[in-house]
Amino acid sequence: MSTKSIVSALAAAGLFMTAALVTFAQQKDTPQRPVSRYAAKASNDPTPLTNAVAADYRIGVSDVINVSVWKDADLSRSVPVRPDGRISLPLIGDLDAAGKTTGELRDLVVARLKPYVPDPDVTIIVEQINSQKYFVIGSVAKPGSYPLTAPVTVVEALAAAGGFAGWAKTSDIMVIRHKGTQTERIRFNYKKWLKKNAKNSGSIEIQNGDVIVVR
Repeated sequence: MSTKSIVSALAAAGLFMTAALVTFAQQKDTPQRPVSRYAAKASNDPTPLTNAVAADYRIGVSDVINVSVWKDADLSRSVPVRPDGRISLPLIGDLDAAGKTTGELRDLVVARLKPYVPDPDVTIIVEQINSQKYFVIGSVAKPGSYPLTAPVTVVEALAAAGGFAGWAKTSDIMVIRHKGTQTERIRFNYKKWLKKNAKNSGSIEIQNGDVIVVR
């Protein structure tokens, strides 16, 4: 290698080292954005989706309820709502849960715990909604029952059931709804809806116990 080539190589290496040192110094001097405590907590202790349950939601049979008593792990637990609408907790025994909101159930638990625990701090969370459901039957890919955990339209319900089977009559869909001793039958024309709507406007909102029949 000639002397000129060696000098050129050394010069290039010097420029590379200088650039690397400048970059390192800039990174060192740049203040780092602190990691939020909330973000760290969220990654290790994810917030249950059931926290999104509306405050006016009425607990039903087969729902799973988490009862948390602050600083008392022995009294804290997840319990299912029995067919009789009640739950069982240590010290206080059976409680009526079905038909109550989480706030109403919390007040009841607090009242029953006060003789045993001074100023009990109680949190009630609906972990699983099993009492609210709808049914899709007939010419769909996945007929069956589906949990009604949020507002759902008939179009969204059909999508959850995997869509139509090849022979489905999409212009003649029936939503059967029971109201006490009466039965209401609501017709829905998917073809007509598809032509007029880019979104779910005009679609029927599903209620607890509805049966969607696709012929």
